[in-house]
Amino acid sequence: IYMKWYFHNIKTLSEIIHKDNKLIPALELSVKTFLISVAQNDCKKERISSAQELIEQIEHISSERAGIVKSYEQSDISTPQTGIPIIDALFSLMAYKAMNIHTTINFVISSNIKQMLNTVISEENLSTLLADLIENALIAVAHTNKEKRILVELLKENEIYCIKISDNGVPFPQEVLNNLGIQRITTHKDSGGCGIGMMSICKICKENNASFTIKKFSTEELYSKTITIRFDGLGSINL
Repeated sequence: IYMKWYFHNIKTLSEIIHKDNKLIPALELSVKTFLISVAQNDCKKERISSAQELIEQIEHISSERAGIVKSYEQSDISTPQTGIPIIDALFSLMAYKAMNIHTTINFVISSNIKQMLNTVISEENLSTLLADLIENALIAVAHTNKEKRILVELLKENEIYCIKISDNGVPFPQEVLNNLGIQRITTHKDSGGCGIGMMSICKICKENNASFTIKKFSTEELYSKTITIRFDGLGSINL
């Protein structure tokens, strides 16, 4: 899971690398084939034609790749830096995903993350929690016609470390709440939901004796709900 989220954070660039890993060997073969054909072909016109085709192929791939990288560089994604590479990478990924579905996502980090990792939760579990919580928020806002908003907070309340994820998306269906932590339930298969995220969240909360709370707000509020995970040692569930 740790490595999964680390590499997903550079999703766009990894897609370029994945494509390069296929294209470069193919181009290598094309060049070798061309050189062999040149050595065996006495027809100057055919050699020039083959060379031109190869040049055009290389130029096309080079231009396409440069366009993808430029688009990524100009996406203007700004996220806070916690000093924890996997968390910073995760925030960048989620900001990129939010941008792609026209969602405003804000990050508020008011606690010492390194200290948090040293006292209440592992780096792997924190990254997994944040990933699943933000993914769920992205799925929720995708189903609203309002201006989409997500707020991610890592803070301390009364000396207790907390994670808060707020969004103005659709509420959790009662079926999901009834089966929370019991079995996988999703009502958003069409947008990538599979129910694994909530099961994973509940499992990590249980392992860390963290309390899980869902608070709903009226439709007039900026956010429709907030999920709070408090590392209070109580391990309670409040819906």
